Parts: sequence; structure tokens; C-alpha cells
Amino acid sequence: DRTKTGMGSRRLRSMLGQPLLDRGEIMDRLDSVEALTRAPMAIRRLAEGLARVGDVERVAGRIVHGKATGGDLTQLKLSLRETEGIRDLVEADIPGLEAIARPLDPCSDLSEVIEQSIDLETGGLIKAGYSEELDQMRAAVNGARDAIAAIERDEIAATGMKSLKIGYNKVFGYYIEVSKSGRQNVPDRYVRQQTLINAERYFTPELKGIESTILAAREAAGALEKRLFEGVVEQIRCRHMRLMATAAALADLDVFRSLADVALTNNYVRPELDESSGLEILQGRHPVVEAASPDLAFVPNDCCFDDAQR
Repeated sequence: DRTKTGMGSRRLRSMLGQPLLDRGEIMDRLDSVEALTRAPMAIRRLAEGLARVGDVERVAGRIVHGKATGGDLTQLKLSLRETEGIRDLVEADIPGLEAIARPLDPCSDLSEVIEQSIDLETGGLIKAGYSEELDQMRAAVNGARDAIAAIERDEIAATGMKSLKIGYNKVFGYYIEVSKSGRQNVPDRYVRQQTLINAERYFTPELKGIESTILAAREAAGALEKRLFEGVVEQIRCRHMRLMATAAALADLDVFRSLADVALTNNYVRPELDESSGLEILQGRHPVVEAASPDLAFVPNDCCFDDAQR
């Protein structure tokens, strides 16, 4: 197993667990592997491209079941972008794989949906500019934060305590922190909130008022962003069959590239198959024994069975 994707690894496991019985289908697989062995430079580039592809199959499944995250959509966008390069590479440099390359759909329309809505740099948040309403809510939150910073500057100037700072935690919300040595300079309008080993924490009605504004705006923005994200996921879910077809093609390509890589590395040859019940192996080697004992020279040997020896 030298696959580069989770899709390819699962596909290889499935192939081993459910071997083909039809000679024509077996020959098609062998044709694909042989086509790749004839283009060793291309399969190295193919391996690099596949290594940058995420698990499109798993992401598509999470989209269908409504469990996709922003990170999933970011990964999907990057994977679809890589798929286009993989398709072009196969079509240009690996003759004989047209049937596999054909279902490789970069889904440019889905990529465009993600590109317009999801901020790839933040790991999946709704992008600024996608929703004017969300932008306004975010601006309100940022404006309130600027107001907090202005209060901190004003309080330092009013009290003369340069070490004074305004902080936040989930339990107490926003607070004004003053060192123990500065307690004598605390104004009467400060309300004690928490005592620490080396500091005291206070709040003011003004600070709590801005805190309420920030929390309300943040909650509203979060709810709207969730609805917008679900809308983006629904647009992709309606076309998920295309993603599944692309994932299947990537998996097959990964498996055949893996088998071609192994064949080139170990100097394996393609078997000749017919409809008879005989078996003839000339100068055969045991791949598992060779892999388990790489320092020992394996002695090739013949193995022949005909109908009478079944």
C-alpha cells in the first residue's frame, strides 16, 4: 500500500477483499497499471499531487449528513483545485488512462461557491463581503471592542495607574484589573468583582453596558453566520454525486499509481491471463517473503499446474 490518500487506501482494501472474477475487468485494471509504469516521471508528479488532496469522499459524506465544518469546505476547495491539475497531468502525460481521468471533475462551480463564501485563511469562517448584514454585525462587535480600548486609555489617564488594564474571561466578563499596590488610587465608582493574589478586579456600569452590547452583537453574528454556512453546505449537498464520482476516480487513480510504483520498484511483470484452469509461473518470487527479509536473496523458482493436477 503506497497510496497517498485515505480514499485510495480504502479502495485498495476493498479490491483485495472483493477480487474480480471477470477476465475483461481484470485486464482493464492491468492495463491501467501498465500505462502508469510506462510513465515513471509522470507518476512521481501524480504522487505529489495526490498527496495534496484531502479525503474528498469523507468530506462529501459529512456534507450529505449536515456535519461539515468550515475546515472541511476549506479542504474540499483545495482538493478540487488540485484535482484539476491531476486531470490535466493524466490526460497529457499518461496515455491509456482516459477512462479513469474522465470522471475527474474539478467541480468549478462548487469551488466558486466556496471561494465566494468561505474565508480559507481563517479555516472556514464566512468571508467578509459575502453578507452585508453579517459585516455590519461584525463591525458593531469591533466598534465595541474599540470602545473598550478607549475606556482603558481614559481610566489610565484618570487614575494615573499605568499598570491598569481591562481584560475578559467567560465567567466574569470584562473587568478592570488593578495591582494590589495601586488599590489606594481606585475611584469610588469602581465596583469590586474579584480578588486575586496580586491584583483586584473591578467593573463599572459603563464597562458592563458595552459588554452587553458586544455579547448581543456577537451572539447575533454567530447565529447569522451559522445560517449562512448551512446555506453554503446545502448548495454543495445538492451536487454531492459529482463529488462522489470524483472521489472514486481519485481513489482508483491512487490505487493504480501505488501498484505501478510497487511494480517498478520491485521489477514485477504483468501476468498473461486466459480462460484455462492451468497456472504457470516462471522464475517466480514471493513478494511477502521478499518484503519481510529484504537482506536475504530470494531464489526464484517455477510453479506449474495443469488441469490434471488440480
